[in-house]
Amino acid sequence: MLNRGKIKRSDKGEVRIATVDKRDLPATPPAPAQDRFGGAGYLLTCLAFLALGLWVCWQARSLTYATPIGPGPAFLPMWLGILLSGLCVAILARTFLVGMPVLTERFLPARAPGTRILVTLVCIAGFALFVERLGFVFTMFVVQLALLATYGCRLFLTGLAVALFGSLGVGYAFTQWLGVYLPPAPAGLLRGIGL
Repeated sequence: MLNRGKIKRSDKGEVRIATVDKRDLPATPPAPAQDRFGGAGYLLTCLAFLALGLWVCWQARSLTYATPIGPGPAFLPMWLGILLSGLCVAILARTFLVGMPVLTERFLPARAPGTRILVTLVCIAGFALFVERLGFVFTMFVVQLALLATYGCRLFLTGLAVALFGSLGVGYAFTQWLGVYLPPAPAGLLRGIGL
């Protein structure tokens, strides 16, 4: 609502000045809630990924970088470690030059996304620990079932079919068609189908 203000005289005539009533202005939105970890969590996460990138580069040094026919086993981890480390250095440089970004969201995820992240990390670690002991097919089958259930696959038969195809089908394609070695099932359980 406009309130009539004082009349101001000028050489061109009279001008009425309108002012805005402060009660009619919308309330200013509240400042975004900062997470209790705030900037410290941001910096610690960036430093942790920088350390991870440098560690990957250090470990890749023990592998062969190039072979006579092309890149060796160190090629991919070395460049991924360099890329991760470089991005972290760029983020840290921007933080110190421009300032800390305003974190409007929570640093730690809410319960449901946090559970999904945790299950995914456990599945990755479990795959790395059990693939040599149980073989690729059995380990991948269990990992895929767990991930499908975690990410919302409600139909058991659909999840079972996808996990079977993802373990048996991918295992067969890699070993039989591409000639890639995958850890076999224990006690030769799947030797009859070439796995």
